[in-house]
Amino acid sequence: MVLICVLKNRRDLGILQKEHWYRIPASHAPVSKFNYLAFYQPKPFAPEDKRINYYTRVKSIRKIRREKLLPDEKKHPKAKELYLKIKVGNIMRLSPPIKNVAPRRISFGFTTHKKLRNAKNILEIYDIFPLEEIIGGELKKAGIKAIPQHFVKIKKRLPRGSSKARTFRGFRLDFAVYCKSGKIAIECDNQKAHSSPAQKIKDRLKNRLLRRDGWRVIRIREPEIIKNFTQSKAAGFSLRLKPSLCDGSPDQPSADLGPNDPIIRVKKAIQKLGGLARF
Repeated sequence: MVLICVLKNRRDLGILQKEHWYRIPASHAPVSKFNYLAFYQPKPFAPEDKRINYYTRVKSIRKIRREKLLPDEKKHPKAKELYLKIKVGNIMRLSPPIKNVAPRRISFGFTTHKKLRNAKNILEIYDIFPLEEIIGGELKKAGIKAIPQHFVKIKKRLPRGSSKARTFRGFRLDFAVYCKSGKIAIECDNQKAHSSPAQKIKDRLKNRLLRRDGWRVIRIREPEIIKNFTQSKAAGFSLRLKPSLCDGSPDQPSADLGPNDPIIRVKKAIQKLGGLARF
Protein backbone atom coordinates (compact mmCIF):
# COMPACT_ATOMS: atom_id res chain seq x y z
CA MET A 1 0.00 0.00 0.00
CA VAL A 2 1.19 3.52 -0.84
CA LEU A 3 0.47 6.51 1.41
CA ILE A 4 0.21 9.78 -0.52
CA CYS A 5 1.81 12.57 1.56
CA VAL A 6 2.24 16.32 1.06
CA LEU A 7 5.61 18.08 1.05
CA LYS A 8 4.90 21.53 2.49
CA ASN A 9 8.08 23.24 1.34
CA ARG A 10 11.53 22.81 -0.20
CA ARG A 11 13.13 22.30 3.19
CA ASP A 12 11.06 19.16 3.74
CA LEU A 13 12.10 17.91 0.29
CA GLY A 14 15.73 18.57 1.22
CA ILE A 15 15.38 16.55 4.44
CA LEU A 16 13.76 13.72 2.51
CA GLN A 17 16.51 13.63 -0.15
CA LYS A 18 19.51 14.11 2.16
CA GLU A 19 18.46 12.53 5.46
CA HIS A 20 15.88 10.04 4.14
CA TRP A 21 13.03 10.63 6.58
CA TYR A 22 9.56 12.16 6.59
CA ARG A 23 7.34 13.18 9.51
CA ILE A 24 3.63 12.90 10.25
CA PRO A 25 1.92 14.19 13.43
CA ALA A 26 1.07 11.14 15.56
CA SER A 27 -2.43 12.56 16.05
CA HIS A 28 -2.98 12.37 12.26
CA ALA A 29 -1.25 9.03 11.70
CA PRO A 30 -3.17 6.69 9.37
CA VAL A 31 -4.60 3.50 10.83
CA SER A 32 -3.95 1.38 7.74
CA LYS A 33 -0.49 -0.07 7.16
CA PHE A 34 1.65 1.18 4.28
CA ASN A 35 5.02 0.21 2.85
CA TYR A 36 5.57 3.06 0.38
CA LEU A 37 5.31 6.84 0.53
CA ALA A 38 4.60 9.10 -2.45
CA PHE A 39 4.96 12.88 -2.18
CA TYR A 40 2.65 15.55 -3.59
CA GLN A 41 4.29 18.93 -4.30
CA PRO A 42 1.92 21.92 -3.86
CA LYS A 43 2.23 25.53 -5.05
CA PRO A 44 5.52 26.46 -3.25
CA PHE A 45 7.33 24.06 -5.60
CA ALA A 46 6.51 25.99 -8.79
CA PRO A 47 7.26 25.35 -11.62
CA GLU A 48 7.33 21.70 -10.50
CA ASP A 49 4.14 22.06 -8.45
CA LYS A 50 0.76 20.29 -8.49
CA ARG A 51 2.27 16.87 -9.10
CA ILE A 52 3.76 13.76 -7.55
CA ASN A 53 7.41 13.52 -8.56
CA TYR A 54 8.88 11.16 -5.97
CA TYR A 55 8.13 7.97 -4.08
CA THR A 56 10.10 5.66 -1.79
CA ARG A 57 9.92 2.47 0.26
CA VAL A 58 9.39 2.67 4.03
CA LYS A 59 12.20 1.15 6.13
CA SER A 60 11.09 1.90 9.71
CA ILE A 61 8.65 4.00 11.77
CA ARG A 62 9.04 5.32 15.31
CA LYS A 63 7.45 7.99 17.49
CA ILE A 64 9.53 10.99 18.51
CA ARG A 65 8.85 14.52 19.76
CA ARG A 66 9.04 17.27 17.17
CA GLU A 67 11.72 19.16 19.11
CA LYS A 68 14.08 16.21 18.65
CA LEU A 69 13.24 15.83 14.99
CA LEU A 70 13.83 19.52 14.32
CA PRO A 71 16.09 20.81 17.12
CA ASP A 72 16.38 24.25 15.50
CA GLU A 73 12.61 24.76 16.06
CA LYS A 74 12.34 24.19 19.83
CA LYS A 75 10.03 27.21 20.17
CA HIS A 76 7.58 25.86 17.61
CA PRO A 77 4.01 25.61 19.08
CA LYS A 78 4.03 21.85 18.40
CA ALA A 79 7.59 21.23 19.63
CA LYS A 80 6.42 18.90 22.44
CA GLU A 81 3.99 16.90 20.30
CA LEU A 82 4.68 13.37 19.11
CA TYR A 83 5.40 12.69 15.46
CA LEU A 84 6.02 9.60 13.38
CA LYS A 85 9.56 9.63 12.04
CA ILE A 86 9.41 7.50 8.92
CA LYS A 87 12.81 6.35 7.68
CA VAL A 88 12.84 5.63 3.96
CA GLY A 89 15.08 4.09 1.33
CA ASN A 90 16.19 5.45 -2.03
CA ILE A 91 14.10 8.33 -3.38
CA MET A 92 12.74 7.31 -6.78
CA ARG A 93 11.45 9.72 -9.42
CA LEU A 94 8.29 9.04 -11.39
CA SER A 95 8.64 9.54 -15.12
CA PRO A 96 6.37 11.11 -16.17
CA PRO A 97 5.13 12.73 -12.92
CA ILE A 98 1.50 12.36 -11.85
CA LYS A 99 -0.07 15.77 -12.44
CA ASN A 100 -3.00 17.38 -10.65
CA VAL A 101 -4.71 18.63 -13.79
CA ALA A 102 -8.06 19.84 -12.34
CA PRO A 103 -6.49 20.83 -9.84
CA ARG A 104 -7.88 19.23 -6.68
CA ARG A 105 -6.98 19.78 -3.08
CA ILE A 106 -4.68 16.94 -2.03
CA SER A 107 -4.26 15.55 1.47
CA PHE A 108 -3.20 12.17 2.85
CA GLY A 109 -4.67 9.21 0.99
CA PHE A 110 -3.94 5.66 -0.11
CA THR A 111 -3.36 4.00 -3.45
CA THR A 112 -1.67 0.87 -4.78
CA HIS A 113 1.87 0.58 -6.11
CA LYS A 114 0.50 -0.45 -9.52
CA LYS A 115 -1.76 2.62 -9.77
CA LEU A 116 1.08 4.89 -8.68
CA ARG A 117 3.38 3.57 -11.40
CA ASN A 118 0.74 3.67 -14.16
CA ALA A 119 -1.29 6.81 -13.38
CA LYS A 120 -0.92 9.94 -15.52
CA ASN A 121 -3.51 12.02 -13.65
CA ILE A 122 -3.95 12.44 -9.89
CA LEU A 123 -7.60 11.34 -10.24
CA GLU A 124 -6.53 7.89 -11.38
CA ILE A 125 -4.66 7.06 -8.18
CA TYR A 126 -7.70 7.96 -6.04
CA ASP A 127 -10.25 6.26 -8.33
CA ILE A 128 -12.07 9.55 -8.84
CA PHE A 129 -14.21 9.88 -11.95
CA PRO A 130 -12.82 12.81 -14.03
CA LEU A 131 -15.99 14.94 -13.93
CA GLU A 132 -14.34 18.34 -14.27
CA GLU A 133 -12.25 17.36 -17.28
CA ILE A 134 -15.31 16.02 -19.07
CA ILE A 135 -17.57 18.97 -18.26
CA GLY A 136 -14.78 21.45 -19.09
CA GLY A 137 -14.39 19.87 -22.50
CA GLU A 138 -18.13 19.81 -23.16
CA LEU A 139 -18.50 23.47 -22.16
CA LYS A 140 -15.69 24.36 -24.56
CA LYS A 141 -17.28 22.37 -27.38
CA ALA A 142 -20.56 24.21 -26.74
CA GLY A 143 -18.81 27.59 -27.05
CA ILE A 144 -19.42 28.47 -23.38
CA LYS A 145 -16.61 30.50 -21.84
CA ALA A 146 -16.21 29.02 -18.37
CA ILE A 147 -13.46 29.94 -15.90
CA PRO A 148 -12.15 26.80 -14.13
CA GLN A 149 -11.22 26.79 -10.44
CA HIS A 150 -12.56 30.32 -9.99
CA PHE A 151 -12.10 31.79 -6.50
CA VAL A 152 -14.79 34.08 -5.10
CA LYS A 153 -15.06 35.99 -1.80
CA ILE A 154 -18.50 36.51 -0.28
CA LYS A 155 -19.26 39.00 2.49
CA LYS A 156 -20.62 37.44 5.65
CA ARG A 157 -23.78 38.99 7.08
CA LEU A 158 -23.47 40.48 10.55
CA PRO A 159 -26.29 41.11 13.05
CA ARG A 160 -27.70 44.64 13.08
CA GLY A 161 -25.73 46.91 15.35
CA SER A 162 -22.71 44.61 15.38
CA SER A 163 -19.40 46.41 15.92
CA LYS A 164 -17.38 43.63 14.31
CA ALA A 165 -15.60 44.28 11.03
CA ARG A 166 -17.29 42.60 8.09
CA THR A 167 -15.56 39.34 7.18
CA PHE A 168 -15.48 37.28 4.01
CA ARG A 169 -15.97 33.61 3.15
CA GLY A 170 -13.95 32.26 0.25
CA PHE A 171 -15.08 29.55 -2.16
CA ARG A 172 -13.47 27.88 -5.13
CA LEU A 173 -15.91 27.13 -7.95
CA ASP A 174 -15.31 24.27 -10.37
CA PHE A 175 -16.45 26.60 -13.18
CA ALA A 176 -17.76 30.16 -13.29
CA VAL A 177 -19.76 31.56 -16.22
CA TYR A 178 -20.40 35.30 -16.38
CA CYS A 179 -23.53 36.43 -18.20
CA LYS A 180 -24.92 39.84 -19.18
CA SER A 181 -27.33 39.94 -16.24
CA GLY A 182 -25.97 37.39 -13.81
CA LYS A 183 -23.40 34.73 -13.06
CA ILE A 184 -23.45 30.94 -12.90
CA ALA A 185 -21.50 28.67 -10.55
CA ILE A 186 -21.07 25.14 -11.92
CA GLU A 187 -20.12 22.47 -9.37
CA CYS A 188 -19.14 18.92 -10.39
CA ASP A 189 -20.00 16.50 -7.57
CA ASN A 190 -18.37 13.09 -7.60
CA GLN A 191 -20.06 10.48 -5.44
CA LYS A 192 -16.98 9.67 -3.37
CA ALA A 193 -16.43 13.22 -2.09
CA HIS A 194 -20.02 14.48 -1.88
CA SER A 195 -22.00 11.57 -0.41
CA SER A 196 -21.20 11.98 3.30
CA PRO A 197 -23.69 13.83 5.56
CA ALA A 198 -20.98 16.33 6.58
CA GLN A 199 -20.15 17.18 2.96
CA LYS A 200 -23.84 17.55 2.08
CA ILE A 201 -24.17 20.17 4.84
CA LYS A 202 -21.13 22.01 3.44
CA ASP A 203 -22.59 21.89 -0.08
CA ARG A 204 -25.94 23.31 1.09
CA LEU A 205 -24.16 26.13 2.93
CA LYS A 206 -22.08 26.92 -0.15
CA ASN A 207 -25.22 26.96 -2.32
CA ARG A 208 -27.00 29.30 0.10
CA LEU A 209 -24.13 31.79 0.35
CA LEU A 210 -23.50 31.79 -3.40
CA ARG A 211 -27.19 32.38 -4.19
CA ARG A 212 -27.34 35.20 -1.65
CA ASP A 213 -24.40 36.77 -3.50
CA GLY A 214 -26.25 36.60 -6.83
CA TRP A 215 -24.91 33.33 -8.25
CA ARG A 216 -27.11 30.79 -9.98
CA VAL A 217 -25.80 27.40 -8.80
CA ILE A 218 -25.85 24.34 -11.05
CA ARG A 219 -24.63 21.10 -9.50
CA ILE A 220 -23.76 18.33 -11.94
CA ARG A 221 -23.60 14.95 -10.26
CA GLU A 222 -21.55 11.93 -11.29
CA PRO A 223 -24.52 9.73 -12.39
CA GLU A 224 -25.66 12.49 -14.79
CA ILE A 225 -22.28 12.50 -16.51
CA ILE A 226 -22.06 8.72 -16.64
CA LYS A 227 -25.53 8.64 -18.19
CA ASN A 228 -24.98 11.39 -20.75
CA PHE A 229 -21.35 11.05 -21.79
CA THR A 230 -19.97 7.62 -22.62
CA GLN A 231 -16.79 8.89 -24.23
CA SER A 232 -14.77 12.09 -23.82
CA LYS A 233 -11.55 13.31 -25.39
CA ALA A 234 -12.01 16.80 -24.01
CA ALA A 235 -8.97 16.72 -21.76
CA GLY A 236 -6.67 14.68 -23.96
CA PHE A 237 -7.86 11.27 -22.81
CA SER A 238 -10.33 8.67 -23.99
CA LEU A 239 -12.83 7.44 -21.43
CA ARG A 240 -14.71 4.15 -21.72
CA LEU A 241 -17.57 3.21 -19.40
CA LYS A 242 -19.04 -0.16 -18.56
CA PRO A 243 -22.29 -0.99 -20.40
CA SER A 244 -24.14 -1.15 -17.07
CA LEU A 245 -23.27 2.49 -16.36
CA CYS A 246 -24.64 4.11 -19.48
CA ASP A 247 -27.46 4.12 -22.02
CA GLY A 248 -26.33 2.46 -25.22
CA SER A 249 -22.97 1.16 -26.39
CA PRO A 250 -19.93 1.84 -24.18
CA ASP A 251 -17.81 2.50 -27.24
CA GLN A 252 -19.88 5.24 -28.83
CA PRO A 253 -20.71 8.76 -27.64
CA SER A 254 -24.32 9.35 -26.65
CA ALA A 255 -26.54 11.04 -29.21
CA ASP A 256 -29.64 13.20 -28.67
CA LEU A 257 -28.85 13.74 -25.01
CA GLY A 258 -32.19 15.31 -24.16
CA PRO A 259 -33.33 17.97 -21.67
CA ASN A 260 -31.47 16.48 -18.70
CA ASP A 261 -28.08 16.84 -20.36
CA PRO A 262 -26.01 19.05 -18.01
CA ILE A 263 -24.77 21.26 -20.85
CA ILE A 264 -28.35 21.99 -21.92
CA ARG A 265 -29.13 23.03 -18.34
CA VAL A 266 -26.21 25.45 -18.45
CA LYS A 267 -27.31 26.83 -21.84
CA LYS A 268 -30.84 27.47 -20.56
CA ALA A 269 -29.46 29.31 -17.52
CA ILE A 270 -27.28 31.46 -19.79
CA GLN A 271 -30.31 32.35 -21.95
CA LYS A 272 -32.32 33.41 -18.88
CA LEU A 273 -29.43 35.65 -17.83
CA GLY A 274 -29.27 37.45 -21.18
CA GLY A 275 -26.47 35.49 -22.81
CA LEU A 276 -22.74 35.36 -22.17
CA ALA A 277 -21.00 38.52 -20.98
CA ARG A 278 -18.41 40.08 -23.27
CA PHE A 279 -15.00 40.73 -21.80
